[in-house]
Amino acid sequence: MSEMVERVAKRIRGRVILGHSNTSHTEKRALLNIDYEDLARTAIETMGEPTEAMIRAGELLMVNVTPDSPSVPGLGESGTTSYQRMIDEALK
Repeated sequence: MSEMVERVAKRIRGRVILGHSNTSHTEKRALLNIDYEDLARTAIETMGEPTEAMIRAGELLMVNVTPDSPSVPGLGESGTTSYQRMIDEALK
């Protein structure tokens, strides 16, 4: 299992358990038997199909260095910053 699948599974599990804090012991046991890794993998796979709004949010600004040179990523933005904007858009 990848680190990201593990992290997402842990967050899903925590949210589910927290949301059912007043349930019986039997119901809590059932919640522990859910395949959170599969749920996490499905969520991550779905994020691999970005919406149009996510794509627009993730586009790097391009600037021309000279009229003869091709466009290059501008403003010192990293791919991580772009990716975070895409995820932020998806969570709106």
